[in-house]
Amino acid sequence: MNSCNFVGRVGKDVRFFQTYDPEITRVEFSICCWGEKSKPTWVKCKFSESKTWPDERTAFITSGRMIAVSGSISVEAWLSADSTANAALVCSVKVWSFCDGVKAKPKA
Repeated sequence: MNSCNFVGRVGKDVRFFQTYDPEITRVEFSICCWGEKSKPTWVKCKFSESKTWPDERTAFITSGRMIAVSGSISVEAWLSADSTANAALVCSVKVWSFCDGVKAKPKA
């Protein structure tokens, strides 16, 4: 079974991308997770939402918010322009929730 759970702070505000299907929007953001004696680990989070049944909470995913995500894990690998190998952890989010109780305003 490929499943993961992460809790961390959102690095940048949520980004929305239009897909080939006009009824579906791809949502992306990154969270920074850390332990007591470990270096921070960045996790790229992705999920899709329907325009006909959107999740209003998505607009509140802003920089600094504490969030918990659960889903499946994968690794994206690529070569940069100078041929340096790079990789990133990616969580295909199935379930997510806020953990900080902040009453924030959505980003327009």
